[in-house]
Amino acid sequence: MTKLGWGLVANKDSLWARVLRAKYYCGDDIIPTMRTSSNSSQLWKAMVRNWHHTSEGLEWRLGDGKRIRFWLDAWVPGCGKLCDIALAPITQDEVGACVAEYITSLGGWNWSKFEFLIPNPINLKIAALHPPSSAESQDRVAWRYINDGRFTVQSAYQRIAGVNENEQGSLWRSIWRMQVPQRVRSCIWLCTQNKLLTNAERVKRCMTHYAECTRCGSSFEDVLHAIRDCTKVKSLWLRLVKPSKWPLFFSLDLDRWIQLNLSMKIGVLDFDWTIIFAMTCWSVWRWRNEEIIGDGSSGEADPFFTIIRRVRNVREAFDMVAGGQAKSAARVNRIVIWERPELGWLKINVDGASSRDNFEMAACGGVVRNECGDFVLGETFGVGKVVIEMDSLVACEMIKAPIVDTHPCSALIRGIHSRCNGVREVVFRHVYREANRAADAMPSYAYRMNRGLMFHSSPPAEVVSVLNDDMLGVRTTRACVAVS
Repeated sequence: MTKLGWGLVANKDSLWARVLRAKYYCGDDIIPTMRTSSNSSQLWKAMVRNWHHTSEGLEWRLGDGKRIRFWLDAWVPGCGKLCDIALAPITQDEVGACVAEYITSLGGWNWSKFEFLIPNPINLKIAALHPPSSAESQDRVAWRYINDGRFTVQSAYQRIAGVNENEQGSLWRSIWRMQVPQRVRSCIWLCTQNKLLTNAERVKRCMTHYAECTRCGSSFEDVLHAIRDCTKVKSLWLRLVKPSKWPLFFSLDLDRWIQLNLSMKIGVLDFDWTIIFAMTCWSVWRWRNEEIIGDGSSGEADPFFTIIRRVRNVREAFDMVAGGQAKSAARVNRIVIWERPELGWLKINVDGASSRDNFEMAACGGVVRNECGDFVLGETFGVGKVVIEMDSLVACEMIKAPIVDTHPCSALIRGIHSRCNGVREVVFRHVYREANRAADAMPSYAYRMNRGLMFHSSPPAEVVSVLNDDMLGVRTTRACVAVS
């Protein structure tokens, strides 16, 4: 239903969306008016009932700013509606105003109209957005739970089910990176999914009518009971876990118990606890199956020493593989130097930086130089050919590659391309950080400046020494991965 709701918004001009919008009087706006009547179909009633899942995931992307209401729509990434976080009541005249009404005649944000009404961290996020312009296309709607704004059923399900994708991904990586045999990893993964074939799980699958533990007589054998709480297992864990951690270890539910053991060292032995934990879980489950399905005994005189032996064997095996096969990538030393542009060209080195000390502040800066390496005033140069260098490969590739309209940086990228149209030739190039030191010093200097764009007629003191080094051709050695 959420996917269909998204389709009414993102594909409003498609035939099926136009039919539904016309039949149920949804209006012509991008976001439809959802309501039911006595003769509505069951499908439509289901879409209306689940519409809140779609509407909560909608987030606007700035274009011309004429469709987005400044206070009532969610358009600042990760902030929701500004009216909900305003520091003072919004007047009736302002509450319905569109974003385009908060732009100055010069095309920048009109801070005097809203800066005092919004918390400073939100103002900083607005400052990072490309202001809307009449030259841009119409405002667009994006899906807020995906970085590039494109809707996926997976993200919608995770949001509705309350699944934290970062936590799930972190747990998944922790399990599959453990240096244990693959069958042990699979066992731990089945534990996290509560899919071990315990008696409780067998009852759920209609494979038996008895959920009792056949080893200790407990009335319910789930995953936690089978590998931790059974009386035939608990004594083993008491010997492996530090006594100070016993209360926590035996009190957590399954999810938090597994996360605890994969993130903390709570064992009494000097071995890696994640390996001990994984090998113990697998061994306990195997012994349980041998006892029930086999001859009625696990065959281990002392499980504690069996676990130690298996952990040592696993560690020695992985150490042997790492020593014989794992080879670090060959590296070579390369000379890195800032190179002057060709005759008739200007070179602009740019860089950015962010600080999370206070309000996730970010700044950027650039240095413009001619073919002689001389500093050039940024607002007065006029040239037909420009090469722009940056040490962020991600940013460089994003600028050069096509970008979807729903991406949070789409307006910024279009603005870059628009400005490039006025120049005869522009080349974007990735360089090593050592060749971009002049631009690297500018963002830290910009942190102390006022918000907005500033030009300097002479280089700041923090950059002078770097500019001199570049002009003199000072070389830096960098260890790089060798390419065969």
